Amino acid sequence: MVDDAVIDAGELSAKQYGSSTAAAVLEFKPERNIINRSYQTQADDIVGKMTIAELDREMAKLENPPTHGGGCVVTKDGDHLYTGQNDFRNPAFNWRF
Repeated sequence: MVDDAVIDAGELSAKQYGSSTAAAVLEFKPERNIINRSYQTQADDIVGKMTIAELDREMAKLENPPTHGGGCVVTKDGDHLYTGQNDFRNPAFNWRF
């Protein structure tokens, strides 16, 4: 989920681009200044090259968080928890397996 966008369950299950998807795109693009100034003055609800490129960049950041001072910790349940530089001192983490 990007920007807490809510996509209609029917659109998701049908894998269709509907009104809730279009609304999410219209919310996503202006916040990132995704406007092709050669012919647009405001964002539209079309997912083109610029939108896909930004989605790819943001997903890569989520999937590959920075590892400086942190890393991946496997919890007792087998989950992978990505930690930041200061998380190792955070008492919220239970390090006893």
